[in-house]
Amino acid sequence: MIAMSQGNNCKPRQLIGILKARKPSTPLYCIPTTAGTGSEATLGAVVSDDETHQKALSIDPRMVPLAAAIDPVIMKGMPAHITADTGIDVLT
Repeated sequence: MIAMSQGNNCKPRQLIGILKARKPSTPLYCIPTTAGTGSEATLGAVVSDDETHQKALSIDPRMVPLAAAIDPVIMKGMPAHITADTGIDVLT
């Protein structure tokens, strides 16, 4: 959402909804810290509003990063319960 906001010169809440961006995001590269969820390469992002405590969704293919560097060494250091939780997330 930050990259999309920057590329469109607007605030994240202005991008809530489907295909709200008019321009591509700034170049985006992701390094996931969990395994198998694929969240680093999805079309959607959740925006949390600190004032209203509500969450909203933004969906746009321009949000997909140019590349994701998946480093198993980063994930290897996670606590076992986090690794298990992300594994269950993948299955569901």
